[in-house]
Amino acid sequence: MLYNNKSGSNVQKVHIPIKLIATTDDDVKTRITLATNNQTPIKKEQLAALTAFQRTLEEYYNSYSGEDRIYYERRAKQFNSDSSILKTKIITLPFQIKSFASMFLNEPHNVTSFFGLIVRRLNEKKMPIFNEDHAFAPYYLSAFAYYKLEGQFRRNNIDRAYKKVKFHILMLFRLLNESEGLPPLNNQKKMEGYCGSLYTILSDDAKSLKAFKKCINIIDNADFNMDDKQDLKLVSKTKNLVEYALANRG
Repeated sequence: MLYNNKSGSNVQKVHIPIKLIATTDDDVKTRITLATNNQTPIKKEQLAALTAFQRTLEEYYNSYSGEDRIYYERRAKQFNSDSSILKTKIITLPFQIKSFASMFLNEPHNVTSFFGLIVRRLNEKKMPIFNEDHAFAPYYLSAFAYYKLEGQFRRNNIDRAYKKVKFHILMLFRLLNESEGLPPLNNQKKMEGYCGSLYTILSDDAKSLKAFKKCINIIDNADFNMDDKQDLKLVSKTKNLVEYALANRG
């Protein structure tokens, strides 16, 4: 508004209050951002990125190395100036939420059609995502599975028509390939072992492709029509997939 009225006769009479807060304490910065958010265009999922859990999760990502390493974009566009990092290896906050909610909370129907609901529940602390006592392994694994699945689509190893159910595929991958029942998300030791066996499959392109195709076979044969938008968003259809997968596992 000031710019649009820069030539106005009264613009010099306008007084603008400015508040400057200097601090090196990240927690203070976070509290300030949250407190003033109603006057700033920060997205709700970006607010989640300001928590201590998010910062440590980013460090967990950085503990991995090698050709298959992926990068967690905790802050929007933080890797834009680094040309050495492929865009396909960057996991944004929304896709971290979507992949985790699909793979470990069995909610692909919501992340596909009602992501706003997921974010609202997350910010109301009604969604078990980014809990401070959660293990980091399932977050990295779900994002890594998303990255590997997208890679198979890019190489045309999987029909791109199945991209519309990619989050359902992530859920089925875990159910069909887990070596034991899902441990509590806050059990660090057990989750590392649980995710480790799944990571071994994903890190091998041939094995992961075979596993993803088995997931697609479940989608093709269960009571689920991926071309029906209603099937994509119904929890009852997700339950059908889960039950069929468990009955045909092995």
